[in-house]
Amino acid sequence: MQAEESSVMANDFDKILRENFREPKMRLLRELLQSGTTTIKPLVPRVQQTVIEREADTIAEVTSPGRKNYIIHIEWQSSNDPKMSLRMAIYDLLLYQAYEKDVLGIVLYVGREKLSMQDTLAFFGQRYNCRMLDIRSFDTELFLGSDDPGEVMMAILMGNDDQKLYTIRRILTKLRILSKGDKAELQKRVKQLEILSNLRGKETQQLIIQEEKNMPVTFQLTEDLRYLEGFEQGVLDTVNKLLKNGVSVTLVQEITGISSEKIDLILKQHRIDNGEKEK
Repeated sequence: MQAEESSVMANDFDKILRENFREPKMRLLRELLQSGTTTIKPLVPRVQQTVIEREADTIAEVTSPGRKNYIIHIEWQSSNDPKMSLRMAIYDLLLYQAYEKDVLGIVLYVGREKLSMQDTLAFFGQRYNCRMLDIRSFDTELFLGSDDPGEVMMAILMGNDDQKLYTIRRILTKLRILSKGDKAELQKRVKQLEILSNLRGKETQQLIIQEEKNMPVTFQLTEDLRYLEGFEQGVLDTVNKLLKNGVSVTLVQEITGISSEKIDLILKQHRIDNGEKEK
């Protein structure tokens, strides 16, 4: 029974990760590639050759200055699969055959246990190597600074436990801002966040559920000084972007909880004309 539950949960994780990362994300790719990537072209994830068929999580063609175009292939893995390097080798050889371009294979491990998968497959002089990265080693700011809800949620899997509550509050606030008043979208993202948080234990999921209860209809910034110092500027920057993009003062106030006085101050400081006439 426990094995069945684990399998169902793994499927839930896979669905969320594939939904949110089917299309390549530039912030993530820049972090992974650490190079002057200029363009990313999404590719069809399903590759079939004769009787072998594989569907990758994320594949894209990368254009970088000074080198030939190549394929990046990313797999999200929530458990330590002893045959992961073999799976990656099969994927990448099929991709190489299909596109006739070099393939960079990367496994992003999001599981709870310590990463223990081997990154190399070798036999009779043949050798394949891929990169295995534990997402906990990434800085939470990589995704917290994103304007993509799918990336923002991934911050729950990064960092250490003593910062978890602080991270949860920032994620929930950012998701609310990015939903732009769409309650159905917000509920969907929060539900996905709850599911993903299981990868960090029930305690983390309980913290999220508790914070949801503490989050009023119109979100007000916490009185916690440490929280304010770390996040208020980020919220104000987001308000600034919303106003510059023509979002009404009323809607900005509703989804962020920022007072009308503070919004007026931002409008004056940045000389933003949002098209609304003063009453």
